[in-house]
Amino acid sequence: NNEISGQVPNTPIINEFLSWKLTNPNYYNQSIALYNELNIEQIEIILSKLTEHHDILRANFNNQLYIKSISDFEKIRIYKYKANNNNLSNIFIEIQNSIDLKNGPLLRGNIIETPKGNILFLCIHHLIIDGFSWRILFDDFNKAKNQLITKHEIHLGYKTDSYLEWANAINEYIANNTN
Repeated sequence: NNEISGQVPNTPIINEFLSWKLTNPNYYNQSIALYNELNIEQIEIILSKLTEHHDILRANFNNQLYIKSISDFEKIRIYKYKANNNNLSNIFIEIQNSIDLKNGPLLRGNIIETPKGNILFLCIHHLIIDGFSWRILFDDFNKAKNQLITKHEIHLGYKTDSYLEWANAINEYIANNTN
């Protein structure tokens, strides 16, 4: 399992983020909307497996990232909305505004019922996700979804280096290579 938890040293990008002194730092997030055939229980199971496997998804932030242990992390709750073509963008904004850096979670899962079908809207604070990481997360999401649908135990494979290990390595590199 190799669960990682605890305080994470600030990286240069986190220090840069803090220097921006954003009016609403909670809103600095990334999101994706996908048509979805899964029910809420299935999405909760998948997100639970993802937060166990990717420790950084259990983080909160109070001038420094802190990764909660699996036992201390509350299960990701899926929020349900009903939308029509007129209020969909307002719902997206409401969800993005709901991220709470200090208390977490920094990941929000949402189902939005629309006349054209259900949308899975995932919103994650940019401190814990970037474009490259989305690809990894979606690969694992799809792997978990396929295993769940075919009634197999969800196994996401071996964990890669954690964000904590990466933060320590980059800070060590900076310390050793700064004049």
